[in-house]
Amino acid sequence: MTRLLVFTLAAAASPAVTETGERLSTDLWKGLRGDGRALLWLALLQVAFILLAWVLSRVLVPRREMNSFGQYEGRPGGGFWPALLLYILYAAIAVAMVLGLRLASLDFKLSLLTALTKPATVGMRNLAIIFGLGFGALIVGLLLPMVIFRIRLGRTVAFLLLLLVLLAGAGWGLDVALKRPVERRVAAVQAWAAEHSGKGGLLTSLVAQTKEEVAFSAAEKAAADPAKPLAERKEAVRNLYAQLEAIREQLKDGDVAGRLDYDRKKARYDAALKQIRAEIAAAPEAAKGAE
Repeated sequence: MTRLLVFTLAAAASPAVTETGERLSTDLWKGLRGDGRALLWLALLQVAFILLAWVLSRVLVPRREMNSFGQYEGRPGGGFWPALLLYILYAAIAVAMVLGLRLASLDFKLSLLTALTKPATVGMRNLAIIFGLGFGALIVGLLLPMVIFRIRLGRTVAFLLLLLVLLAGAGWGLDVALKRPVERRVAAVQAWAAEHSGKGGLLTSLVAQTKEEVAFSAAEKAAADPAKPLAERKEAVRNLYAQLEAIREQLKDGDVAGRLDYDRKKARYDAALKQIRAEIAAAPEAAKGAE
């Protein structure tokens, strides 16, 4: 299950239109869509969550409670529909988190990935935001079963811990029964990381490539900012070219996704260069003064 979470994080936190996003997310999701056993494992795991939540709710949720007169009276216990509702709400939160990561700024993605590798290097502001979001998700995760099943905190913690342990066991059993589809997908992640980071690890790969995109985007933004002096914008264009050359030198034969990413970045560099040249042609005297 830990490997599944890493897989999800890698695909979600990778930048949407950068080398990391195109090369990691595209490759992994294509592989997943082409692996029927992996898709079956994923579908059966959802069913297992609902069934396990149903069984545990029947065991842990009391069917009687004491009223204000000190007498016990019947109350709705756990059941299939509350368990299904819990699954739907958790799934909605998971989808919202993934979408939020995909839409987050590059700086925040870089901070999140760095926090998982070298938290001491993350700025206090971003670290506080990450901690706050994580703490908020934990609180919501605890409140949902408390509200749905009307149980106290202690039973909620026991319910969730048992659910996680049993779900991990179910995931492992399904993986074995289906001839290790999860292992194949994890191997694909590891192979991607080894290829693009010199065996530095998946998160290290994402951090390095996200830093590359942050630097490229910053130089591109500076080159296009009319409020900046022309000399500073020309230097930003030179910086773009230097970064582009570094990317080109690292390209490997047969790396189709890498070549496509290089072409996209080159088009962005060409657009910035064209804009600077047009401004110089329109006001050559001003351009000479900026030298």
